Amino acid sequence: ELASVSQGVVSRFEMAKAAEQLLADLKDCFDRMKSSSKRIEDSDEHLVSFCERLEAIFFYGMKQPGSLFGFNKRDYWEWVEQLPNYVYNEKQNPLFCRTIASVQAS
Repeated sequence: ELASVSQGVVSRFEMAKAAEQLLADLKDCFDRMKSSSKRIEDSDEHLVSFCERLEAIFFYGMKQPGSLFGFNKRDYWEWVEQLPNYVYNEKQNPLFCRTIASVQAS
């Protein structure tokens, strides 16, 4: 029993360390984009890297039990689709909603 408890603590520690590393990588990508003097385009290597790190964070979060907002689905797109339902004020960005509708239709 003690072995299973210590395994759970180690596992949680490893998960927390992995989450910290993902966030540190994302911050590093953001800092590199922010420090760039050129305009950031879709093909910018720092933006691509930032998006890859962000996607990794979404996937990592979806692997956790009791994921954000109580969703238990494994694909972060399901979470993104539900975001407009969790906006509690009138300042919802219409472009965001149009983008979601456009992706759903494609």
